[in-house]
Amino acid sequence: GGGEEVARRLLEEVLGALDHLSSVHSLVHRDIKPDNIGVGAQGEMILLDLGISIDLRLDRITSTYAPSPLSIPWAAPEQFT
Repeated sequence: GGGEEVARRLLEEVLGALDHLSSVHSLVHRDIKPDNIGVGAQGEMILLDLGISIDLRLDRITSTYAPSPLSIPWAAPEQFT
């Protein structure tokens, strides 16, 4: 509920959280979907489930081309090829 204004505020908060993760903590979330966005008691957005995030400061221990976990309804088309 809430329409366009609520959706815009939520999107701005999600983008702000992702920017913070990247610029301050060098993390990439890698699993953004509605199930991983919560709402706190004060109506604030809470980004959940950093389980498959990548720390950009560390060397990768798997191949760049190795399959990654994905949520089929939210996966990008290129993940299927």
